[in-house]
Amino acid sequence: MLAFAGSKIFTYLSEEGKKQSYFVKIVASFYHFILVQTLAIFMGIFCQAYAWVGFNFLGYWAMCYALLVAPATAAQLFNTARIVNTAASIGKNDAE
Repeated sequence: MLAFAGSKIFTYLSEEGKKQSYFVKIVASFYHFILVQTLAIFMGIFCQAYAWVGFNFLGYWAMCYALLVAPATAAQLFNTARIVNTAASIGKNDAE
């Protein structure tokens, strides 16, 4: 996402600095993905150290949630690629 900072597409994704811009939403999506994955790993380690049914349930839930967040983040990345691709084709048609 930070690779867009120097390109013209960044001005469209950031929506002129709007607080709820698409750029902020995509970065928040990646942040959430990383946070959930990290939490699931720590819960797995914790569950190995303290074997209790309640901890195991929480660890299993965290792992399942982390696995479900991954495709959602990939879909968000795919949508961003579609936006960038569309913007590139619009810019190409304007140049002709």
